[in-house]
Amino acid sequence: MKYDAKNYAQAFAALESKTDLIKKLFSVMRKNGDLSQSIKTVKEVEKLHVKKIGGHLIEVEFARAQDSKTREKVLSQFGKHDRVITRVMPDLVAGARITTDGEYELDMSLSGRLEKLFA
Repeated sequence: MKYDAKNYAQAFAALESKTDLIKKLFSVMRKNGDLSQSIKTVKEVEKLHVKKIGGHLIEVEFARAQDSKTREKVLSQFGKHDRVITRVMPDLVAGARITTDGEYELDMSLSGRLEKLFA
């Protein structure tokens, strides 16, 4: 591995939508043995894009699937430029966990509370 995902993400962001250059960048990643980082790179590109338009990358994890009304109520709490990803994580047991930009976490799950209680 020559370069980390953030370096490749910055290169992708600089290329914007120049398809031929993006293909060349993938070739460079393959040549450097860094294709295994492609998922991380895509996440970093998404984070850079959202930041560029003035939003945040928000991950909302629920312990159980939510009905559409509850889901929409939660999603309405975020700005129009925010990229909100929701997923079901049964290991939370109950509640939810919200992560902003991969840095800040609000853990309102039962597993998080139990972990704090017994830590």
